Amino acid sequence: MAITAIKGIAPDWFEPEQTGENPTRFKLKPLNGLNYLELLAGLDGQKLTARSIDAALQYGLVAWENFKDFDGNEIEHSVRNFERIPPMTINAIVNEIMNISQLSGEERKN
Repeated sequence: MAITAIKGIAPDWFEPEQTGENPTRFKLKPLNGLNYLELLAGLDGQKLTARSIDAALQYGLVAWENFKDFDGNEIEHSVRNFERIPPMTINAIVNEIMNISQLSGEERKN
């Protein structure tokens, strides 16, 4: 029997919309309360700023698979390589981190 991660509690793999074989997968973990508040502190009105996006990536993006450069070389997971993630993919990752960091009322009960 396979064990699956529980949304909002444990890290889990996320695949943004992509084309082609062997899509890149990003392992994301939910933010704890303090990390989430740091992300919110970086908001400009309702918009995420570079500061809040950086906080979400640093705290919530824990690994990736099959992330390659233009020559097909695997890109090592590190904070300094976050800048190599395409902007639309960063947007999808940050949205997913925020989604998994917010438990619904029913999920909180369990």
